[in-house]
Amino acid sequence: MIRNLLCSILFVSSICSSASAQSPIDLTVDADKKRKAEDFNGSIAEYTQAIAINETAVKDFISKNEKHSKMTTYEIALADNGRAAEPKTEWAAPYFGRAMSEKALNNKEDALKDFETALALDWKMGEAYYERAFLKYAKDDKDNQCVDFRKGADCGFEKAKIAYEDNFCWNNSLSHYKEGSTKLNIKEYDAAIVEFDLAIKLNSDSSNIYLRRAQCYLGLNKTDKAIDDLNEAIKKDDKNLEAHYNLGLAFETLDNHQKAFDEFTKAITGNPSYYDAYVHRAATCESQTQFASAIYDYSAAIRLKPSNGDLYLKRGMLKRDALKNDMDACDDFIKASSLGCTDADDLAKDCKNPSKKKKN
Repeated sequence: MIRNLLCSILFVSSICSSASAQSPIDLTVDADKKRKAEDFNGSIAEYTQAIAINETAVKDFISKNEKHSKMTTYEIALADNGRAAEPKTEWAAPYFGRAMSEKALNNKEDALKDFETALALDWKMGEAYYERAFLKYAKDDKDNQCVDFRKGADCGFEKAKIAYEDNFCWNNSLSHYKEGSTKLNIKEYDAAIVEFDLAIKLNSDSSNIYLRRAQCYLGLNKTDKAIDDLNEAIKKDDKNLEAHYNLGLAFETLDNHQKAFDEFTKAITGNPSYYDAYVHRAATCESQTQFASAIYDYSAAIRLKPSNGDLYLKRGMLKRDALKNDMDACDDFIKASSLGCTDADDLAKDCKNPSKKKKN
């Protein structure tokens, strides 16, 4: 009898030990089965058990990730070798499952809280973005709903892709792009960036949105940010000639004349009539003492805009000082003066009256 009693105790102890030794994954799998069977309260209990096991680690992970998201590029480079934390899919799963069960029981606030925790742990969980779009945002807050649909779609969740298209979310992106462009044109750069930020969240595929935001950053002298956006614009569309041209301007601002030259060249190769690219490439050639190339580019610009006197003056100065060709230089000075370039007037007079040239 004592032996039977001991066996019973050991049997019960074994069951209890087995239950307590269940891993978060096992508990989540069991909870998923209960949720599919519509035992929502039972599934919530098991999801909660799974969550409790890693709760401290989850809080620490989210806290560190939030700090990481607020770091500057330089700070990120110093910490963790510049690498952000990898998603914790296994930790996110019980939060997502519990959120779905809470949603089924119409406990919307609890469900939303769990969806957001799931996304803080695994920002590649497309279905969580899709579900959050309906719980967090009112029907008239279409922008934010569409942002979540887009995030879900980018994560590969098919229902999010369909919702994005069915709600014409791309049209919202276009509206913000147009508004941003209007503000950019009147040099309200900060306000324009707000519009372009939202346009990108709604449609990150567009090369031109990154280009326009980069132009805002150039206007604010935030050259590094402009270069990042321009590189992104070119990555999305290498034939975006305006992006190459603006990237050239950014490098020119940094006195990186070779890189500026390369980008202006790409713009000109794509469009041999790109006037502004010739003018700026000529300036980069001058900065690198490539005077013959600079003259070539000024000549190309003159062919496109023959009434611009400043171009004749610049070309004439190079012909005189670099090539020592006074005769051709004088032709340019006289032409520049005749087109209203007052800086060329004295040079043109000297050319017409060589005997009155001032001695250096």
